[in-house]
Amino acid sequence: MVGNSTGLWPYFLSAALFAIRVTTSRATGFSPYYLLYGINPVLSFNVSESTWQTLDWDKVKDTTDLLALRIRQLQHCDPNLEQASEDIKK
Repeated sequence: MVGNSTGLWPYFLSAALFAIRVTTSRATGFSPYYLLYGINPVLSFNVSESTWQTLDWDKVKDTTDLLALRIRQLQHCDPNLEQASEDIKK
């Protein structure tokens, strides 16, 4: 995700860890989230078809590519969520 800009990794860490937790593992056939809770997570981009369709799913060749795409999905936030967060802080 950060390419040669290794100093940017903290900005992607939480999304990367969450992507790992919700992505199905080849070894188990389940995501760690599913194994822990027994249900699949409902993610905001699952509700929004446009986000799903605009990503380059055909270019995913391995786990690293899949996780990078998931991280991009998780980083794409509704602008209203940031405003709601600010309102809560106030």
